[in-house]
Amino acid sequence: GTPGLEESIGSYTEEYLEEKTPKQLKDHYYSFPGIDSRDMATRALLRIAIIGVFEEVIESSDPEKEASQIRDGKAMIETLFQELQRDFKPKDLSNFILVRVGDFIRKTTQPQAAEVYYKEALSRSDQSHMFAAIFGLADVYAKGTSTQKSEAIKLLKRVSDDSDDSGEREEALYLTASIHADNNAYDAAIATAKEYLETDGFRRYAVPCRMLLAASHDKAGRVDDALTAYQQVWISSMGTIRFSSPAMKRWMEILWKRGGTTKGKSDQQYAYEGGYKYLKMTSQAVKKATTNEKEMWDEVFQLTESYEANSDIAKVVEPEEE
Repeated sequence: GTPGLEESIGSYTEEYLEEKTPKQLKDHYYSFPGIDSRDMATRALLRIAIIGVFEEVIESSDPEKEASQIRDGKAMIETLFQELQRDFKPKDLSNFILVRVGDFIRKTTQPQAAEVYYKEALSRSDQSHMFAAIFGLADVYAKGTSTQKSEAIKLLKRVSDDSDDSGEREEALYLTASIHADNNAYDAAIATAKEYLETDGFRRYAVPCRMLLAASHDKAGRVDDALTAYQQVWISSMGTIRFSSPAMKRWMEILWKRGGTTKGKSDQQYAYEGGYKYLKMTSQAVKKATTNEKEMWDEVFQLTESYEANSDIAKVVEPEEE
């Protein structure tokens, strides 16, 4: 990489923006005086600096009051990344920029196109940004064929074992569990999810990891383990509708189907009462939910109503308020 140049451009960018707009900065950097058109490394760094500025604009904008500013910023970033892909060959870019471009592409509808950027970074004797490149490549392979998924797990193990960045290690472990689950390797998914949940300081993916653990037990046919794991999801994340509603729905369905009796009460009665209480406790949270989340919540509502209509079920009767 070229850290000295990156820092110089960073300082210059800050000073320039004290007087000018991000749009003026873009025009200025595209025709920066005194830079040879063949100096690809510097030209690419200037483009990345512009992207960074527009990312900050989005970050500092109010989603409700400045929606058009955010929309314009995102459109500009997309255009700038597309131009970087079009105007520069991977070999012309520093590791830092290769990873930035790769990270952008892998979040688009054609993630496989990011592979060449990560591979270029990993092929060099310069090892800067190595784990970010390994991680990016693993994420691309995680969406590919079963062979690529196996390769992704090997790459992620390198990150888990050797990276000094705890955020990278955390994401690597969660992604490994996800790949195992996608591959129907439920024992491996369960073991990895448990390892994640038992690691001190790993919280970022705790809720999806609990959900993955529950779904893996469920698909492996381990009814009791699945019930416990789904219950942990909706108890610990009640207000997070996108996880708690699917967990509650599946917990109810499994209990209803199991049809046993505990402490004199049927599984089916427990399922109905669990749904009823959940709906009551999340009645405020669902008002702030997205359309998709509301649909998930409505599925629990409909299931609870259908269970309530069963003649074997004792309806919950609320005490009348005085």
